[in-house]
Amino acid sequence: NELDDPEVTQPFQYQMVKEHPTAADIYERRLMDEGIIGPSEISDMKQAILDQLKGEHAARGNYKQAGVDWLVQVYGDKLWARSEAMSIPRTGLSLETLRKVAEVCCQLPDWFRPHGRVAKML
Repeated sequence: NELDDPEVTQPFQYQMVKEHPTAADIYERRLMDEGIIGPSEISDMKQAILDQLKGEHAARGNYKQAGVDWLVQVYGDKLWARSEAMSIPRTGLSLETLRKVAEVCCQLPDWFRPHGRVAKML
C-alpha cells in the first residue's frame, strides 16, 4: 500500500539499496571488463530496446479487446452480481456510532510523531 514505502519503513536499508548498482549496470560492467562487448554496442542495444518499447507503446492505441470484460472471461458466473457486490449489509450499529469508532481509531497519541510523508496522509 502507499504507506509501505521502503524509504519510510526501512530508511537505512533502502539507502543501501538506492546506492547499489542495478543488475543491468553490474552486467554491463562485467561484459565490458571481460572485453565481450564495448560501450558503443551497449549503447546500441539500449537504444534498440528503447525503440522497441516505444513502438509497442505507440501500437497500444490500436488494441481492441475482443469479447467481454476479462474478469468475466476468466471467472464467468463466479462473479457477484453488481447489486450483490454493491449492497451494504446491515451491521446493527448506527452511522453515528460507526463514525465515532472510525474517528477514535484514527487518532494518534499526543506523544507519537509519524514520519512526515505518513503524517500528510493522516
